[in-house]
Amino acid sequence: MPVKKPIINNKHLTYEDRQKIETGIGNRRTKADIARILNKDPSTIGKEILKHRVLKPRNTFNSPFICANMGKCRKGCAGVKCGDYVEQGCKRRDRPPGACNKCDTKKCRLDKYIYDAKKAQAAYGKTRSESREGFNLTEEERKAIGEKIAPLPV
Repeated sequence: MPVKKPIINNKHLTYEDRQKIETGIGNRRTKADIARILNKDPSTIGKEILKHRVLKPRNTFNSPFICANMGKCRKGCAGVKCGDYVEQGCKRRDRPPGACNKCDTKKCRLDKYIYDAKKAQAAYGKTRSESREGFNLTEEERKAIGEKIAPLPV
């Protein structure tokens, strides 16, 4: 028997949807689980997280370089200039859903990505508002651009 695909809701994400995404990330849910809860496509959830997650850089004072080859390297830790330097990865950050909300790893020294529903909604509102604005040109600037693009024959 063929598996029926759920009817996908093609509306914009609301603030409540974004809060559910944030909660889902914190509860270690997959994108597919979050998508099922919101009746959205998993790719929509993934794009939302990638677009609106915020980088929280690591403290580089005590550990300026975190190399995955640090124990095996004979050159010492020369950082990014070292030919064997490989940035250490994180299973929670670098794989879906792609955010570190409520990460349970103690003393994690890596860069973190945090998804915040409030900031995501504000960024979405700003993008939506800016997309509806017109061009801010004076008449002289408009004519100058028009002359460069398609000068009128004399």
